[in-house]
Amino acid sequence: MSLRVAFLASAIGMPGPGNAVEAPALASDAPVAEAGTYRLHWTGDGRSVELQQADTQAFATPRTLYRGTDAARVISGRPDGVSYFRIRYLEPPGPWSATVRVEVRHHDLAEALGLFGVGALVFLSTATLIVVGGRRRRRDQRD
Repeated sequence: MSLRVAFLASAIGMPGPGNAVEAPALASDAPVAEAGTYRLHWTGDGRSVELQQADTQAFATPRTLYRGTDAARVISGRPDGVSYFRIRYLEPPGPWSATVRVEVRHHDLAEALGLFGVGALVFLSTATLIVVGGRRRRRDQRD
């Protein structure tokens, strides 16, 4: 590349030997998400990015989840399983980031039902105490 072309490329922000575009650094707040919800965040300087998700690390069939200038994305409602994510700047087009792996592993159904049962028991006990206490108070006020 001639010096003149390299200077022009640098002046307008195009990648060249001296100003290669780097990929944003992508991270997840939860490598294992037990509630099916997690937050992906990346370094950003206001440039547009493209965030992709795939079921395999090879990204054979990627799906674009987001295009825009935000620096984070909340992913929710995912079923059990492993997903892979990558991101890149769109203008100028840059390389893909390192892949981030996130596994969704929801709480065990028996555990969830057990916690629900404990919550129901606490609720019913509290409601019973309120009703019985109210009746006793009214009875004591009459006497």
